[in-house]
Amino acid sequence: VITDCGNYFSIRVYRCRKSSFCGTMSQFTGTPMRVTSSGSLAMGTMKNPGRAATVKDIAVKVGVSKTTVAAILRSAPGFSASPETRQRVLEASVRLGYRRNAVASSLSLGRTSTIGFFLPFEVLHPNDTTPDLTRSYSEDLFIAVFRAATHAGLRVLAMSLPQKGESPTIDSVTDERRVDGVVLSSAGPTLVPLLEAAGVTWVGIGSAAGRYHVHPDNEGGAEAAVVHLVELGHRRIAHWRGGSGIFAMDGRATGFLTAASRYGLTDTPLVTDYQEVVELLRRPAGKRPTAFFAMNDYAAILLADVARSLHLRVPGDISIVGFDDGLLAAATRPALTTIHNPLDEQASGAIKVLQALWRGEEPPVHQAIPTRLVIRNTTAPPSTH
Repeated sequence: VITDCGNYFSIRVYRCRKSSFCGTMSQFTGTPMRVTSSGSLAMGTMKNPGRAATVKDIAVKVGVSKTTVAAILRSAPGFSASPETRQRVLEASVRLGYRRNAVASSLSLGRTSTIGFFLPFEVLHPNDTTPDLTRSYSEDLFIAVFRAATHAGLRVLAMSLPQKGESPTIDSVTDERRVDGVVLSSAGPTLVPLLEAAGVTWVGIGSAAGRYHVHPDNEGGAEAAVVHLVELGHRRIAHWRGGSGIFAMDGRATGFLTAASRYGLTDTPLVTDYQEVVELLRRPAGKRPTAFFAMNDYAAILLADVARSLHLRVPGDISIVGFDDGLLAAATRPALTTIHNPLDEQASGAIKVLQALWRGEEPPVHQAIPTRLVIRNTTAPPSTH
């Protein structure tokens, strides 16, 4: 097959079963070749085989400007060209073997088409003390952001939050400005001011509250957990809330207390640490809670382990509801009843916020994505003995 490529001819020789000549040439099957000045065949596709075809090459071939070629190849909105010119440009790009360099195109527009996603230091640098469930949530969230970014035609650069006790620098935050924006899932008190000072567009997701924030409906999810337990007949319900001052945990505690008040529950202790949980579970029957709403799946699974170590049955003696619905929620035994945390929807929302900000638009400041209750095997009516 001979193709006129302007400054050379491209010849491809394909195997033909019925021709002994084609059979002997099969070593060149599908290989581009060119005709030299003496008329002989030589390997290669260009007079300068080390140089890729450029927009300028196409412009010279067609006889139009580089601007016209670039606009047609990237389907620039609002650009008008005759059907004949458009066709000639596209045909020439095929003949010359043009391949669009996405990175160069982005840089020419002043963008990298890349977003940064900060992961906790211990997730990127795990050790024996890093809880697997904590890592699992961060990895699930990263995958959700990666999927949403890929769908939007963006790349994702994983970036590490500083270690505890380490102060971040602007250089480490902006990574030499190789990102157009940042998605934050958690942030220390020093990181956000650095992002603002560096002029980096950012949006918070999950617990990383900021001016623009996409998060699950923490209060609604907690209320749904309490409603489920009340409908099963529980009246003594405790909440392992974790520390205060964390957006997600504060919201879940608020939702828990709101639902408890609505149903007239009075025995609803809030505990903040592991030792308090153990003390509650060591109370005699009739005094200890019959159900727990845990701040996340990690806490819920840990709580179930503590209960079993104290010879309490789950859910026979203690019902447990978690929050997140990660992969391990269904894999643990008994499978965990939990609140589904919509990570894909949050990630998609965060990407849309960044895109709106890049366009100079004003997106919604706060978006609470609805959660839902997933009933499995860690909840049941309270024991009667």
